[in-house]
Amino acid sequence: MGVKWKPIGATTANIKQKDLTSSEEKVKALHIECAVDRLQDVRDKLNVWYSSTSRRFPDGTKMRLVPTINSVTSMNNKTKFASCIAHQAALHAGLVSTITREISTNMLLDRKDLSTKKSFRKVLMEITPEQKRGTSLFHTIDHQFKSDVIVNFQLHPEHALEAHNLIAGLVPFLKDNGHSFHLKVFNPEALQRQAKARWNAITREADSKTDAELANLLAEDDDLNFTDEPTTEKVAANSTSQDPLVEMQVPSFPLDLIPSMQAEEDSISTFHPGNTINLTDEQDEEEENALPPNVTKTVPVSILKPS
Repeated sequence: MGVKWKPIGATTANIKQKDLTSSEEKVKALHIECAVDRLQDVRDKLNVWYSSTSRRFPDGTKMRLVPTINSVTSMNNKTKFASCIAHQAALHAGLVSTITREISTNMLLDRKDLSTKKSFRKVLMEITPEQKRGTSLFHTIDHQFKSDVIVNFQLHPEHALEAHNLIAGLVPFLKDNGHSFHLKVFNPEALQRQAKARWNAITREADSKTDAELANLLAEDDDLNFTDEPTTEKVAANSTSQDPLVEMQVPSFPLDLIPSMQAEEDSISTFHPGNTINLTDEQDEEEENALPPNVTKTVPVSILKPS
């Protein structure tokens, strides 16, 4: 098999003899080439992953296997083939591309973590946009042509802000979501710069000291703020409260079942009722005389207050 990125043939004529200035011929797509006697076999196997009914794709990249115009017999379907070309052209024009240079080698994009059975590319391709569940945040993730370190991301323009925040915080995202294995694809500078950053699952972006300091700078020096924007309030570092680890729930108890202290003849102690001893003054004197001269008698102090 061979794979080529080339213009889509929109007619049954030989493309080499046509004028390539036509807008239809400029629309490119990935072409699969194989031996004629293996055509049906290859088509059947590719349809398992890339047919119109496919929902899961090998590396997360959504693609569809479109037949060539030479294999279409109906004239109505030839019109639909022109619509496929229009969709491909609009897709190329509408997708947004962005890159990251924090990768030390993009050759590890498909290396799987043995514990999760997922590659770096698959982990990112499984991320869904916050406002559009069921779809992927990225359309493609690939290494840039003729580069060993640059990774290129393609995505829908309406997800550009969310995707930018994720790409900028890839290190804390992977670290805080159980994918530390894939941190080895990043260069040392990126790992050191985001060593103390944490991934915020609510805002879907990384929180770092640099970002917090920038926000705090806008909250200072109100007397020197000559703009129309009001000075923001500084958020205290300890203002965020956490739920207690142990929650105490005291059930209500009827008052008539609570024993009265005034009805008790003995104090709350480890002594049993009826075995209490009343020490008189005479007993105290006898005990003090019985003690050696270098021993001082200790008097117990009650912590109970009289009712």
